[in-house]
Amino acid sequence: MKEEFLIPLKISSTKLSNDLKIPQTHISKIIKGKRRITADTALRLSSYFGNSAKFWLGSQNDFDIEEEFAAFKSGVVLQ
Repeated sequence: MKEEFLIPLKISSTKLSNDLKIPQTHISKIIKGKRRITADTALRLSSYFGNSAKFWLGSQNDFDIEEEFAAFKSGVVLQ
């Protein structure tokens, strides 16, 4: 989100959270990968940025898969 939307559009996470009417800590944690994008947040982001809620939920799913794959890969013992 930060590299694709906030930086190019020169929007701070504080401004985004204020405009979306959600706590700034939610946006900060989403950016840091510490909080998932919920359906509610996806709807708000889609309205704000002019894309779909499915885009945001799909991005979250992609992130989750990458994280799980990295964890899976690091736990595999190669013989």
